[in-house]
Amino acid sequence: MILRAAAMVHHHRSTLGIIGDGDLCSAEPDGESMAEYRAFTVDHDGHFTGLRAFVCVDDDEAITWAKIAWAKRLVDGDAVELWSGQRLITRLNPKPT
Repeated sequence: MILRAAAMVHHHRSTLGIIGDGDLCSAEPDGESMAEYRAFTVDHDGHFTGLRAFVCVDDDEAITWAKIAWAKRLVDGDAVELWSGQRLITRLNPKPT
């Protein structure tokens, strides 16, 4: 899964401004599968401006990771959409100024 997530980052690198490579939320627990996630930054016009692919144990861990990893972008006025496959997990809206 980690290689697949890294491949997704590489694939999208040509069309989106990528910050960093694929990441892990936590060490993979024994016998527990990890889910793949993508965090997209979205500017005020609704355009995707960045992408990070990563794997986490569950949605809650992925949301926490996205909040930490994209904190500066949220402060700078970009929203963050967190996806797992075709499922939108949450949209983190920018902090009011």
